[in-house]
Amino acid sequence: MGNPGGPLVELYEHLLKEPSLFGRLIQIAHLWNPETSQYNRDLPDRFRLAEADTALAKWHYTFFVEFLSLPLPEKERDVTLYWSRNRDQGKTVRQVGEAAMPPLVRAEERMLFIQDLAIIQAML
Repeated sequence: MGNPGGPLVELYEHLLKEPSLFGRLIQIAHLWNPETSQYNRDLPDRFRLAEADTALAKWHYTFFVEFLSLPLPEKERDVTLYWSRNRDQGKTVRQVGEAAMPPLVRAEERMLFIQDLAIIQAML
C-alpha cells in the first residue's frame, strides 16, 4: 500500500526519518550516480520517476544550505548525532562529509563546509 501523497512524499518522509541534516546529506549522496549524473543509484523502482531526480537534487542542496546556515555548535551536535550511530569504517567525518556534498555547489560553499567539518572532526 503506497503513501496517499505518492512516491515523492514517501521518499521525502523517508529522508526526514534521519534526525540529522548531515545524515540526510549522506543518504541523498548515496543515491547520486556520477555515471548518469542522476540520483538513481540503489533507488527502489517505485521512486524511479522523472520528477524524483529533480526533487532529490533540490532536497540535497536545500539540506546542504540548511546545514551551512547552522551555527557551529549546532553543526557539531548534528554531526555528533549522526556519527554516534553511523561511524563509517575507517573514514573521517570530513571524508564522509566531502562525499555527501551536492554535485553543483559553489566554491565558497564547498570551502566553508569542509572547513566546518575539519573543526567538528577536531572537536569529536
